[in-house]
Amino acid sequence: MSVNAEQEPSIIPVLDEGLGNQSYVVALGDGRGLVIDPSRDPLPYLRIAARLGLQITFAVETHLHADFVSGSRELAAQGATILAPRAAKLEVAHRGLDGGIEVDLGGGFQLRALATPGHTPEHLAYLLLDDGIPLALFSGGALIPGGAARTDLIDPKQTEPLTRALHRAVRQQLAGLPDDLRVYPTHGSGSAKRWRLQTPAMAAGLTDHVWTLREVLLFRVPPWPQPAGV
Repeated sequence: MSVNAEQEPSIIPVLDEGLGNQSYVVALGDGRGLVIDPSRDPLPYLRIAARLGLQITFAVETHLHADFVSGSRELAAQGATILAPRAAKLEVAHRGLDGGIEVDLGGGFQLRALATPGHTPEHLAYLLLDDGIPLALFSGGALIPGGAARTDLIDPKQTEPLTRALHRAVRQQLAGLPDDLRVYPTHGSGSAKRWRLQTPAMAAGLTDHVWTLREVLLFRVPPWPQPAGV
């Protein structure tokens, strides 16, 4: 894994080069931190925390992962509280969240869960706030470089409903956020069946570039395509 540092807010991406996924360590102040979508090996996060003098107090899951095993359980063993979608029904101790729930992280920071089903039925994106002011969006698979994470992994019969749900969630939950809001996706390049957001710069996938909502949404999300003759 390779690690890069970001500023304002202090968000450190941790790249899994094999899977093309990223997790994030967020410094919350007062010696506390959280990790978004940690992979199984907790050592990269613990090393970053040690270097920054942080205690990891939260491990946050955007959704159930089909391509890697989560490391939230390992971080919980070190004292972290797991935050995850309630609908995921995790079999470990955790705080289950629904869309619209806001968690007080301490230090003036809040984490707001945004219901963004599509990549998975239980998917949540998370808006990091500083005294109510949006700082960053952790979009999981709801928004990624090149579009959105796949919606056809659950069941062929669910692909169309999940794709429509994702399109609706992005328009209703995410498109109205500030244009210059930084977006931190978990997954690399992907697609949503029949609907894809695309800009030339996004074709490179996950890079050192920090995306803004303006770049990812290309100013607006198009309406759902209507069948011919409608």
